[in-house]
Amino acid sequence: MSAAETHVLLLGTDHLDIWDGEHGPPDILSPQKQDEAAELIDRLKRFAPTKVALEMLASRQTKLDDKYAKYLAGSGADDRNEIVQIGFRLARETQATVHAVDADWTLAHAAVEEFFAKNPGERFTEDLSPELQAAVLKTWQASLELPLPEYLRYLNEPLVAQLNDREYLDRWLPVGAGRTWAGVDLVASWYRRNLRILANLQQISEPGDRILVLFGTGHAPSLQHFLEVSGRFEYVSPMDFL
Repeated sequence: MSAAETHVLLLGTDHLDIWDGEHGPPDILSPQKQDEAAELIDRLKRFAPTKVALEMLASRQTKLDDKYAKYLAGSGADDRNEIVQIGFRLARETQATVHAVDADWTLAHAAVEEFFAKNPGERFTEDLSPELQAAVLKTWQASLELPLPEYLRYLNEPLVAQLNDREYLDRWLPVGAGRTWAGVDLVASWYRRNLRILANLQQISEPGDRILVLFGTGHAPSLQHFLEVSGRFEYVSPMDFL
């Protein structure tokens, strides 16, 4: 690997803004979880990022810059969002810059609902497949029991991270296949978002960068695939730092 390559560590995460101590997981602002977050940052610092790419629309970069400037000035540290609790903390301690790289998250659900309305016998009886329901419960329990770094390690295990994509491919893709292709269009809209995220990463990257990408775990499998195939990046596994 040449020194000029752009190295990207892709870290899948839970959305910590629901970690308020009232809806299941412990409060991320509690002393114990803040100590665990500090330990997580110490581990991630070994990657030595020059940039931290975050799950905020790229069009809101100015808002992100303002929010980070206030954070550096001592305001907003009590925001539970992972952008602050992991992204900003890591950027501050490594003097990395912060970048909004998310893309339009509108999914093509309308055609699926139209298909189900015309074909009610094909509508799912449950919102989630039994496999994903079981995985959600197991993940929920892991969030209650594991320290934050170990919990993120669990989320980034391939068989766990792939569950979201598996739900799209095995459950939603066949909807209307050969007729309206509503399911294919829905799944394509999910991958379109991730491709746009990759394009945004290409826009911010420069030779020699070390970029830590922090996104919801569901994005990890497709983004990892794109990063590994692209000649622009050298993918770095988060497992080496968790």
